[in-house]
Amino acid sequence: MRRFPALGSVRIYPLMLAVALAFSALVLTGYQVWRSQYNTVKASLLHSHQQALATLKLSLNEAIDHTVQPSFRYLFEAQPWAIEGRVDALKQRIPALQQVMRFDDKGGMLYCIPGPSVIDRYRQWLSAELHQRVQNRDAFDLSVGSFMETIDKQRLLFSFAPIPADLNPKGGWMVLRFAVRPLLDGIWPKLKVDFETDQQGVVELQHITSASTDTSAVQVPLGQYLQGWVISYSPDSAREHRMAQQQGLLLCLLIIGLGTLPLLTALFFWWHSRRHVLLAQAKNNFMAHVSHELKSPLALIRLAAETLSLNRISDESRRQQYLSTIIEESDQLDGLIDKVLNYARYEQQMFAFELNSHDLQTTVQNQLQSIQAKVLEKGFTLSVSMPEEALTVPHCPEAIRHILLNLIDNSIKYTGDGARRLQLQLSGQGADARLEILDRGCGQNGASSSELSRPFTRGQTPNAHATPGAGLGLSIVAQAARAHQGSFELLPRAGGGSIARVCLPLQRDTAHA
Repeated sequence: MRRFPALGSVRIYPLMLAVALAFSALVLTGYQVWRSQYNTVKASLLHSHQQALATLKLSLNEAIDHTVQPSFRYLFEAQPWAIEGRVDALKQRIPALQQVMRFDDKGGMLYCIPGPSVIDRYRQWLSAELHQRVQNRDAFDLSVGSFMETIDKQRLLFSFAPIPADLNPKGGWMVLRFAVRPLLDGIWPKLKVDFETDQQGVVELQHITSASTDTSAVQVPLGQYLQGWVISYSPDSAREHRMAQQQGLLLCLLIIGLGTLPLLTALFFWWHSRRHVLLAQAKNNFMAHVSHELKSPLALIRLAAETLSLNRISDESRRQQYLSTIIEESDQLDGLIDKVLNYARYEQQMFAFELNSHDLQTTVQNQLQSIQAKVLEKGFTLSVSMPEEALTVPHCPEAIRHILLNLIDNSIKYTGDGARRLQLQLSGQGADARLEILDRGCGQNGASSSELSRPFTRGQTPNAHATPGAGLGLSIVAQAARAHQGSFELLPRAGGGSIARVCLPLQRDTAHA
């Protein structure tokens, strides 16, 4: 295949390598951004979990505080003779409350409700523990303190508060003993459900000795009331991994997209400018080629005409030969000029077709009357095969003439010294009418019909340079077929040669194309 200019001479490999390297660097940068964003999201989620656990810890302490503080206030308001009744009422309201004890300022127990027998074994230990907790305490500090202990395999919470001086000038301490598990059963389940619904994970309240060893778990120690306990949260790792991946991938694609945009823009401008350069070169080469194609016949015509005008030829047979040369070269000039003008009219969409329904066989036969003479002059024979039934196709006779002339001319030029027999076949195939020109020429030589249908493109044959032409014939055929909403293709023929096939739709509304 030969085109004006030969596109094979355009070296784009360095550009393709540069684009590939730039895109690879962009992808690598995007991957690094993705990894960075992934780690950032994971760290952000961890920080969010820690903040949520801190809030949960505060809510749990406040809930316990709202149980303990009112209990002390309720007991402090009672008269000594009514304290036992208030303890019973308080125990009915708070099942986790087991005992209420009062100690003097020296740490000695004054009373224990219910009965001291339950605590007798621990009286000395409790007095020592309370004394240790309050010995460095400020006299004006009225806050509630607490400590935990396991007694008989039961975890207990001891809360203590100083008795206000206005209630007892001698002072002293009030101690409340709670069973931890019943106390938490009334508080923890609701906090747990609310937290897990919001954070999408599993949260547990555990003693530090039985806390989870999961490395992905987030733990927050509890103070004030539940020393030695932790809140352990195990997040939904798959969900967080997916979230981090999605956010990282989104940012990665954004970086790659923003980076690819200027790269594609630069590539487009390069292609656009290169296309204009190649088009200008093609036009220049085309003009030079056409000028050469025009100049050669003109030179022969001039030579023959001057020879005849000077009466240098006395032999009548030679005079007729010179006259035949003038006619042949004039026909060649006329054909070349027609192709250039027709191509320009097709290209600028100035060729208007009146597509009216006619019998395509009649149109082809009418056009063949003028074409057969040209085929015979070139030493070729043209056999015609048509169906018996009529093929009514909306078409323009002038366009059919262009199709036939260019296809037959192309077959004649590229058949060379081979079998000088051409075949024209017209048939109906489904919803299409198929017009085919078969020859025994050089064939396509590896070029596709779409490539050969481009303007200024010629078949790459051994005698391509010696074969006259401008590379416009098949382009005109393809454009004429498209104007009829049809198609054109060039196919290899079994045994050598090619099949030029034009398909036109049989059924179509009459229209102006």
